[in-house]
Amino acid sequence: MNFVLFAGQVLVVDADACATLDNGTSRAFEKPKSGRFAVKVINHLGDGVMKVFRVA
Repeated sequence: MNFVLFAGQVLVVDADACATLDNGTSRAFEKPKSGRFAVKVINHLGDGVMKVFRVA
């Protein structure tokens, strides 16, 4: 476990869980009740783009 100070709060970060995010394979998730999900991409310059997708 790692601890991070963020906006005056101490947050616990699970290093093993974070390691699963650092790859090109998506993790499975249940279909949202709203029928939509969002994907946000942030490049190395800090520019971000978010797109909302609908699922059937």
